[in-house]
Amino acid sequence: MLDFDLSKQFNTTDESLLLGYLEIAIKLNHSRLNLILSKYPSFNQAVQDNFFEIRKLPKTEWLKNFELQKITTDFQKFAEFVTTNNIHLYSIFSENYPIQFQNLPDKPLVIYYQGNWQALEQKKMITVVGSRSPTVYAKKLINQILEPLCELGIGVVSGLAFGIDTLVHQKAVEKNCTTIGVIGSGLDEKNFYPKENRNLKAQIIQKGGLILSEYAPGTPPNPYNFPKRNRLLAALGDLVWVVQASVKSGSLITANLAQEMGKTVATTPSSIYDETMLGNLKLLKDGANFVSEPEDILQLLDLAVHRPITTNHQIQFNNDAEKIVWQQLSVEPQLLQDISKKLNMDICELSQHLTMLEIQNLAVCVGENMWIRG
Repeated sequence: MLDFDLSKQFNTTDESLLLGYLEIAIKLNHSRLNLILSKYPSFNQAVQDNFFEIRKLPKTEWLKNFELQKITTDFQKFAEFVTTNNIHLYSIFSENYPIQFQNLPDKPLVIYYQGNWQALEQKKMITVVGSRSPTVYAKKLINQILEPLCELGIGVVSGLAFGIDTLVHQKAVEKNCTTIGVIGSGLDEKNFYPKENRNLKAQIIQKGGLILSEYAPGTPPNPYNFPKRNRLLAALGDLVWVVQASVKSGSLITANLAQEMGKTVATTPSSIYDETMLGNLKLLKDGANFVSEPEDILQLLDLAVHRPITTNHQIQFNNDAEKIVWQQLSVEPQLLQDISKKLNMDICELSQHLTMLEIQNLAVCVGENMWIRG
C-alpha cells in the first residue's frame, strides 16, 4: 500500500471530483469502474493502492496513463478549473445523484451542474423538444400549449439548443417556471454550446433553474455528444412532447428513448405537406398521444384540468410574500406544512397569505390542508 492520503495529495476528500477527473485521465467507464470495485471496497482505496490489484489482470493497459505524481498535479488543475467556472458535480457514489438517472443502463458516472440542484425535485416535469428551425406554427403551439402549463407550475426540460429548445426555456423563464437545460458540451464558458444562449443560461440560473451536463468542463460540443445526451432529456420528464420534428430529427431519438423507458410521448399533428413536421405524424402513427391543447397534457400527467383564470402579469399581489407563496403553488396539490418548509415561512403567516390568495381565486384548498394554484 502506498503512503497516500487523498486529503493531502489532492487537497480534497470529494470522491465525485476525483471520479470526474479520472473519467478523463484514464478513460474511466462503467466496465472499468466495475472491475475496480470488484477488487477494492471503495474507489478511494483503489487510488490509494495505485490500482495495484487491477494492474495484475490482463487488458488493463488503460491504467498506463495513471501515474500518481502526474495525476496529482493534473487533478489540482482540473479541480481549480471546475471551481473557477463555478461548476459543481455529483457522481454515482453521491447521495444526491439524480434518481431519474438511476435506472439508466449507461447512466453518467458524473453529472456536472450550475444553478439550483433542487429543481430536480419538481414533482411534475415535461420534456419539450423539437426542430432547430421552428415554424410559425410551432411557435404558436409553444405559446398556446406550453404557456398555460408554465403558469400552472409544471416544470420544463429541454436541451438549450437553437430553435424550439430556446423558445421553450425562454417561455419558462418568462413565466417563472422551473426549467432544466441539459447540454451536450462542457459547462465552462469556452465550450458552452450554443454560445448565443449564454444569456439565457444565466437567466435560467437566476430564476432558480438548473443546467446539467454529463460532459466534463473543457469538453467541446462534439456532434456525437447530442444523441447520447437525449437519453437524459427523456429520463427527466414525466412526459415528452415533440413540438416539431422532421423524419430525421434528433427529437425522434428522444421520443424513442422515452418510450423505451415507459414514458408518455405526445406530439401535435400538422399538415401532411409540411416536411418539417412529418416526424410528428410518424410518432402519431406509432402510437404517440395526440396533443392540441394544454388540457391534453394535464390529463396525460394525471392532473386535474384546472387552467389559471389570469396570468402572472395581470395579478395584483398585496405584498411580495404573497407573490412568493403563489409562485410556489402549482397544479400538483401540496401540503401546507411542505409549503411552509420549502419557503421557510411560519405556518401562521403562510395561512394568512393563502387565505388572501383564496379570496382572489388565486389559490384553492382541495382538502386536508392541500393547496393548488387557482
